[in-house]
Amino acid sequence: MLGLGYYAAKKRPPSHRTIRDAELTERIVRTHRDNYWVYGVRKVHATPQREGVPVARCTVERLMRSAGQRGISRRPGPLNPLLTRMHRFADPVGVSFGVQQWSVCGHG
Repeated sequence: MLGLGYYAAKKRPPSHRTIRDAELTERIVRTHRDNYWVYGVRKVHATPQREGVPVARCTVERLMRSAGQRGISRRPGPLNPLLTRMHRFADPVGVSFGVQQWSVCGHG
């Protein structure tokens, strides 16, 4: 960007999208906070719609992502595959079949 274009852009007032995004971000963060940080995009998007503020779901997704807001997933269990494998092969009884136990039983 040339020097003239840079300074012209700096002097220009904020765009309508920037202003509307700031207003919607406040509304989204407030809705997310009021619902204990549980609501995802689908429910956060429904709130302005009920209040008569038309907003696209993709806009809510973008603003939630930029504000660092996430909904809570209903998916059970750990999401890490390594933890899932470790949990699957965990010994439910808690018995460790080591060398000492085999010799105590008379097998060694």
